[in-house]
Amino acid sequence: GIDLGLTSLLVTSSGEKIENPKYFKQGQNLLAARQKGQSAKCRGSRNRAKARLLVQKEYEHISNQRSDYFWKLSRKLVKENDLIAHEDLDVRGLINKDDNARAKSITDASWGKFIHCLSCKAEEAGATVVGVDPRGTSQVCSRCGSTVKKTLYARTHDCEACGLVLDRDHNAALNILRLGLSHVFGKNQRQESEISY
Repeated sequence: GIDLGLTSLLVTSSGEKIENPKYFKQGQNLLAARQKGQSAKCRGSRNRAKARLLVQKEYEHISNQRSDYFWKLSRKLVKENDLIAHEDLDVRGLINKDDNARAKSITDASWGKFIHCLSCKAEEAGATVVGVDPRGTSQVCSRCGSTVKKTLYARTHDCEACGLVLDRDHNAALNILRLGLSHVFGKNQRQESEISY
């Protein structure tokens, strides 16, 4: 089970945190300088065309870095797992409704592109990738099923009902795994998974 995020790109149901490289954020100063250089050149001039090419190359460089990272990460995850469950997120909807800074971070994380890479690698390897409804995955206790209300900024899951305390995203990933297993194996068939707290 994987919970997608912005601080970490994802957290797995085993508790592993995968870094979010934030390639756009890393390259935005150079990109801004090149865009400024382009706007300073006369419209229709050769120098402006050259400057525009430099801007395009920087965008391409960022995209290539991201793709390389996603393909390698997808290969690793598929090699280690026969089934991977993830949140079926409406990324475009999240970008449109969030504030500008958060929308930029979501775009930089490129969850949709990562899921595409993951699905392609899984298909090659004969593994299963399944998207699940993300609603409530961070609010429900993965051990006892109680609802534990949290704000977006609360980073720890602390269940008063059963005493489970762990990282909010780890708890969500465990719930995503359970939903993925029930989706694949059917709700009436109990699928035991090795989960340690």
